[in-house]
Amino acid sequence: MIARTIIVLFVISMCICIVSCQKLEDVHQTEQTLEKLAIEFRDAIPTEFGRLVGVTSNGEFGNWAQLWFEKPDTTIIVVYVNFIDGNINPNVLVIPRK
Repeated sequence: MIARTIIVLFVISMCICIVSCQKLEDVHQTEQTLEKLAIEFRDAIPTEFGRLVGVTSNGEFGNWAQLWFEKPDTTIIVVYVNFIDGNINPNVLVIPRK
C-alpha cells in the first residue's frame, strides 16, 4: 500500500515537472549592437582611449588579453592584445555609456 502511494506521488510529481517546463530563449541569436573600430596603428594604444581600468583574459583564447580603457566621456574601449606574439588586434570594441 505504501509503495503504491509512493509510486502514484512520484508519477504526479513527474507530470507536474514536465508540464511546468518551458523552452529557454537562445542567447546566440541576438544581433550584435556594439561598434567595432579599426585603430590607426598596431604598435601602440592611442592615448585618447583614456585610462586603463582593467585587464581580463579568456580561457578559450589563452594568448589574448583584453585591455579595458575608459575615455573621459565614460565610453569603454576594449583592446585585444596577444601577449605571446606582441600583436594588437586592429579592431577595438566600443561600449557607449548612457
